Amino acid sequence: MTLEKLVWFENIDGIGGFGPLTNIVTTTWTFVSLETVDLDNDSDIDILGATSEVFWIRNEGTVDVSEELDASVLPSAYSIQSISPNPFNASTSIVVSLPTPSELKISVYNMLGQVVAVLVDGQRSAGNHALALNSNGLSSGIYFVRAFVPGEMNEVRKIVLMK
Repeated sequence: MTLEKLVWFENIDGIGGFGPLTNIVTTTWTFVSLETVDLDNDSDIDILGATSEVFWIRNEGTVDVSEELDASVLPSAYSIQSISPNPFNASTSIVVSLPTPSELKISVYNMLGQVVAVLVDGQRSAGNHALALNSNGLSSGIYFVRAFVPGEMNEVRKIVLMK
């Protein structure tokens, strides 16, 4: 996907009234992946993308969150939504979906079954969660990402690190 512009419109009244166009990116980029997710778990939506490198545009603003979440926007199942890019070099993004608040553990294992990284180990809110796996300290090879929610999910995906 090639974009010449990445823009943002602020929802100023919470019911569909939008403010003026704000440019985020104005150069031409060819994207391998572009996601809108809460990367830093601060309850606002950030932008995660991949061109020849993975990048993150952090949302510095605030978002009003109602007490009741709209069930139509929550994931319907526990899953690893995506791992992108894969194969990866410097870093990759792992997106996990939780339909309800859950105790989540995401671990990365080498071919010997040894834990080489723990990305999350604790309570997470319902929704899609993106986590970055950085390749620092890891050698090229095959690894396995395990997302575990007690009684709900025990999913494993293969990833390939190519340095």
